[in-house]
Amino acid sequence: MNKSVYIAAPFFTPEQSAVVDRIEKTLNQFGVSYFSPRRECLCEPNCSAEKRRRAFEGNLVGVEEAKVVLAWIEGYDAGTMFEVGYAFRAQQTVAAMMFGENPKVNLMLAEGVDGFLLGWDSVETFIQQFSLSGIPNQNVLSLWKKEIE
Repeated sequence: MNKSVYIAAPFFTPEQSAVVDRIEKTLNQFGVSYFSPRRECLCEPNCSAEKRRRAFEGNLVGVEEAKVVLAWIEGYDAGTMFEVGYAFRAQQTVAAMMFGENPKVNLMLAEGVDGFLLGWDSVETFIQQFSLSGIPNQNVLSLWKKEIE
């Protein structure tokens, strides 16, 4: 697979799909290869146990092979939280994306990601700089300095 970016995000509602669409569009705009679970390993709720296992393992490989995991963490989607924890354990760079006003983060996320991209401008800047160097730019990521949940 060997994709540069792994997109960890829910895509189950029209609103969630719109956010993932925009992330994918931005990655495409800057020529960055990516692994998007909804495109690579989609598994319908009633799929077989074998297909579920293949999708699960495919997603894990996607995380392991990525140079950076872009994780949309608002809403605390269970799959996204698992991917963030797995990426942390695999020592992958994790950039947590948040788009709402007054975002809140719990302790494990505040400490378990490399930094935060707050708003679309910082996401686009991060992706653009990544496209130029192939290395996640830690200077674009913000550390969490606000109160935790």
